Amino acid sequence: MFAVNLSDDRIASNAVVVRILTGEVKPSRIKVTVTRFEPGEGETLGDVLRPPKNPNEDYEESRKAVWARLNRLGAQLERGMQASANAPWMPFTPEFLVDLGPGEGERGVTVAAEWDSGSIPFETQTVSVRVDYTPPTIVITNPTETMTSQPIIQIQGYSDEPLASIRYDVISAMNAIKNQEGGVTHQSVDRISLQITTNFFECVDVDLALGTNTILLRCEDRAGNVRTKTLTYVLDFDFDKTPPVISLIYPRDGRLDSGTTRLLK
Repeated sequence: MFAVNLSDDRIASNAVVVRILTGEVKPSRIKVTVTRFEPGEGETLGDVLRPPKNPNEDYEESRKAVWARLNRLGAQLERGMQASANAPWMPFTPEFLVDLGPGEGERGVTVAAEWDSGSIPFETQTVSVRVDYTPPTIVITNPTETMTSQPIIQIQGYSDEPLASIRYDVISAMNAIKNQEGGVTHQSVDRISLQITTNFFECVDVDLALGTNTILLRCEDRAGNVRTKTLTYVLDFDFDKTPPVISLIYPRDGRLDSGTTRLLK
């Protein structure tokens, strides 16, 4: 028996390091094939298995569309199996580099192993890897205004894919605070493809100086692609014209009280 391990399951490269873990009896020879999933225009792997988005559309047309997607996926998997059968054998080596071919998308790396002796003469294993050259898309949801009277703000937003790192710099005329860390607060999972999709993040208690503050937000995905987003916030205490609201919690209005302590909110 053996196990196939990749250097990473999401990479910004057209090659991946494959490592084979075996028991005491090592395979005599192996062969490797790469199966590429090629969705239709504008589709992802999850789209192939997902029911139609519009529940009111014609059922027969919906059924045909789903089966067309599944048939295309099945044909591609069959081509992958044929490629594996025709692939040449090579002497066993525990680590090697595999060319994934050009372009982005999902790949299946299949390793077949053969033993000259032992109870298991032949075995195959397939692992998946995503080639990703595109930096994540970043959307800021808070603060929504660039002018503020709050010297400390909370920056919140989301990305369209998993994030490995969130860093930011705060630059003003008075100071430069660099390489601060944000964090992912929660993630959304596609129930069809079982892939993590939207990542929600937050940079807490970001200190602003009086005047213009430029924030350089850097979000890195799991493949190492970095998206830098420039944010500008202006701290101006004259911007807030609303006086604070003061209310009496205790004692209640109209109550007779002989104490000397009052609680204001």
